Amino acid sequence: MHALYLPYDLTFDEDSQTYCCSGRDRHGKVFGVGSGATVPMAEQHLREAAFESLLADAADGNDHTCDLFRTIQGDTCLRLTAQEQLPIRIRLARASRHLKQVEVAERMGISQQAYARLERGGSNPTFALLARLESAIQEEILQLL
Repeated sequence: MHALYLPYDLTFDEDSQTYCCSGRDRHGKVFGVGSGATVPMAEQHLREAAFESLLADAADGNDHTCDLFRTIQGDTCLRLTAQEQLPIRIRLARASRHLKQVEVAERMGISQQAYARLERGGSNPTFALLARLESAIQEEILQLL
């Protein structure tokens, strides 16, 4: 499992007294933007924007994690851990099989709501649950991280 990195440009707007982080992908395109009263707040908002963008793309079967970097780039860079990437990988795997959440949940023997938490992030699934997921969608999830 490896982390992914999103370098960003940090600016400060004097008028609004706000920091702004503009994340750039490996093609130099803006990947997400976050702003806040402090640098950590701006970074957190950028993290949330990047995560939501990756999740939305994953729901359509598009993997844009390859647009991020596998090594640190520059002085200002967000790090997305393997655990943070897990919901994206799960959603991509389901979408690639053209399955609905409820179908995967039924195969796993859990509720659709419990399955949805796996795709939203913030959960800490056990290896046993991930093994059931891999069996339900017939794809290895952990090797992708």
